[in-house]
Amino acid sequence: MRKVLLLILFFGLLSIQVQAVRPPAEPPLIPDQIRGQPFGVQWHWLDTAIYRLVDRKELQAQLRQQLEQESAHRMDPIFRQVMDLDRFRRELQGDSLRVDVIRQVESWVEEQTGGDIDAVKATGFQILADHYWNHKQYSAGLEYYIRAYSIYKKLEETSFPLKSSFLYDYASQYYHFRDFRTVKDLLLEMWNTIPEEYVEYQVTSLNTLGLCYGQLAQYDSSIYYFQKAIQFVDHNNEEVWRGIIKGNLSMNLIQQGKYEEAIPLLEANIESSRKRQAMVDLAFALVGMGEIRLMQDRPVEALALIQEGYDILKSKNKFNQFMFQARVFVPLGKALMANGRAQEAFAFLDAGRMARDSVDAQRNALFLSGVQHKLETEQHLAALALQDQKLKEQRLLMIILGFILLGSALFTLIFFRQKRKISAEKKRSDHLLLNILPEDIASDLKRHGKVKARHYEMVTILFTDFKDFTRIAETMSADDLVRDLDHYFRRFDEITGTHGLEKIKTIGDAYMAASGLPAESDAHAQSAVSAGLALREMVKEEELIRKSEGRPWFELRIGLHSGPVVAGVIGLRKFSYDIWGDTVNIAARMESSGEVGQVNISEATFDLVRDQFTCTYRGKIPAKNKGEIGMYFVKRENE
Repeated sequence: MRKVLLLILFFGLLSIQVQAVRPPAEPPLIPDQIRGQPFGVQWHWLDTAIYRLVDRKELQAQLRQQLEQESAHRMDPIFRQVMDLDRFRRELQGDSLRVDVIRQVESWVEEQTGGDIDAVKATGFQILADHYWNHKQYSAGLEYYIRAYSIYKKLEETSFPLKSSFLYDYASQYYHFRDFRTVKDLLLEMWNTIPEEYVEYQVTSLNTLGLCYGQLAQYDSSIYYFQKAIQFVDHNNEEVWRGIIKGNLSMNLIQQGKYEEAIPLLEANIESSRKRQAMVDLAFALVGMGEIRLMQDRPVEALALIQEGYDILKSKNKFNQFMFQARVFVPLGKALMANGRAQEAFAFLDAGRMARDSVDAQRNALFLSGVQHKLETEQHLAALALQDQKLKEQRLLMIILGFILLGSALFTLIFFRQKRKISAEKKRSDHLLLNILPEDIASDLKRHGKVKARHYEMVTILFTDFKDFTRIAETMSADDLVRDLDHYFRRFDEITGTHGLEKIKTIGDAYMAASGLPAESDAHAQSAVSAGLALREMVKEEELIRKSEGRPWFELRIGLHSGPVVAGVIGLRKFSYDIWGDTVNIAARMESSGEVGQVNISEATFDLVRDQFTCTYRGKIPAKNKGEIGMYFVKRENE
């Protein structure tokens, strides 16, 4: 069946080139073998034909025009559905979110009938999912990916050949959010649906499975899929993929300390990357080899390899991205140190570690954002199902009431019920507003419809962050992760609230609170430091409990700084009380420059609490436009 489709595609495309010279009575453009086929087969034919012409827009447009003309003259409702969806897909391409077209697609899908309705709906939902996702509307996109998946997972690939393609696109979105467990499960399901002729999908899925298992620290499974991928590319003589997969496998082996096994793979990757002029791959392979030589106590060779990788990336202007700094600066610093160049080494080590903190923070926020979008989508779909059920029950109830109650009595009942409902909704909205805004700010917003930004001359900002959060989180299910994080942050809320702090927000696994606003306080620094010490003790208690129960635990870094900020409410539909200024940035630096189990405060905060707390000086760090800032560890509160 699959080979027949490829032949059909070939002859179909060939017909494009001769269509212009054919008289109207000639055979139609659409191959006869496609006629009468299920929607999925016809959509696959069109999708593949369009994709093959992706770099030839004029031929693409000509093909579509001819297909529209033929579709108008033939009585084939299935192919009409194919052309309608292709038209919607084209209209959804562009730089802006097309709400008008989205509504048209939704209505169109609901109106469709026929034996292939499931395939039609799945394709429509997938098109909407792609459009939302491309415009960073992740919750809406994920909802439509889930709705499409719930339909096409039950379809056979013989009648729906793009099933593997849809599965891969769906899995890719979870990879974006680093939800490697879900990606793994979807790719394993996809593996059984890939047509034999789709070589690249087979290689890609095997490589991604290896990456996912590696991220989950399931190295045996990771190596199995990488080796399976290598066997596949060797059989199909896929030179580019061979270098990529061997490079990924070598990094996996280095993580496990299996250097001797990694060396021949890295050497092959270096050779392949030079040959292909894949300079970024080459740079990473050189750095990896340099790390191994450093472990083998061969510092001169190590520095030469890592320096070459560094020079390549620098020539490509890659070091304006934290990801490249994090990967290269620390190994380069270690190599410089091993060669006695300490001053240069410290600069690279400090910059590399700061970059790693930034990359970790971004990854943590991204991962939790994905979990949040997934849960929001699942909750929304469940709410829709519940709402549908309630509507059915209400219709039935109204029919019964219509036979029982007089019109006036029914009107009175509905009137008072609606009045109570409005009152309840008002209370609920007030409660929700107080959950996201301080009480004084919420009152101003309700009275005036807006809140003026306010300058505070002196407050103390508290930041916290969990060490190795990404590594731990990737070994947990989404439900367990959200439950545990919610447990920690609820306790954080209790502690900061007890000490008079205002919670500002959570960013991934980071928690931010402020003391001295919106109500000003002379004791803002003392309250914030006391809260920091209480958070430290609470996390230590959790660690002991969770260790005894065999459950994962988190370790905490805490940083504080005191100074001026501006506070205000931002947002139109989702209000947020936030603060801005250098004080916030320096507080974040105090946290990232701290250590696990310590409360790290700036010199400005220390000057305000030196009489109330015992502190230990620990040096200075540079701060942009601020010079150097002293740091102190808070040991305990003075009695």
